[in-house]
Amino acid sequence: MCPAKAEMTVQIKECTSINTCLTSGGEKLRLACIKPIEQNGTTVEDSNSNVAKMFLNKMIAGNVLQIERISLDSLGRTIAKLKYNGIDIQKLALSIGIAQKDTRNLRSCALL
Repeated sequence: MCPAKAEMTVQIKECTSINTCLTSGGEKLRLACIKPIEQNGTTVEDSNSNVAKMFLNKMIAGNVLQIERISLDSLGRTIAKLKYNGIDIQKLALSIGIAQKDTRNLRSCALL
């Protein structure tokens, strides 16, 4: 079930990984359809994940983004799609190789 929130925009405070961000209002977001890069089924925790997090923070932290809330995950984070100035953040992360597609929600990820 998607949290009931009227606004269609959020201000991002910071991103702690390529797919997890915190809004200025304290809402925890799980970016839909993407996940950190994995090798042999294990998340790569190295400079690549730091580069991805730094890139995301540099691009969107402190800015107001359009949000499409999809649902809540098992940790209570809002699963959402984000756009900044018309740029789909998840598509951008995939296209520049700092994330990989997460196939757990195939229906909501069909356009990626």
